[in-house]
Amino acid sequence: MTALRAKVATYQLRLEQLGDLYGDGEITKAEWLRQRARVADKLEAATAELDATGAGSVLDGVANAARPSEAFRAQSIARQRAIMDAVMTITVGRAKPGRLPRGVELDYGRITLTPKTPATSADPTPESVPAA
Repeated sequence: MTALRAKVATYQLRLEQLGDLYGDGEITKAEWLRQRARVADKLEAATAELDATGAGSVLDGVANAARPSEAFRAQSIARQRAIMDAVMTITVGRAKPGRLPRGVELDYGRITLTPKTPATSADPTPESVPAA
């Protein structure tokens, strides 16, 4: 899946570079149109292949997004929880006696995040976790 994502990113970069070449006058409009069509077809095929590999996964649409962290934040809380549950175990420890200092709502030191291994994960592709 990582190789597919790299391929998609490469084709997206090539499209940007083609635009720059045309904008700088280094290629003609006809050359730009021809090359853009070729690269866009390859990008579409690679994106379809990437989408097919993650079909039915809780990470679908997030892990294969251009910006996974933004795609993750755009999901509903329920979907975010499902994604987190698929890729890691979250443990919240016991609270210390007394109140937290004024302005502090949560003691982050009590939270432990443990990544799930592929054998224990509910999702078959935990390596595709969005970087937040």
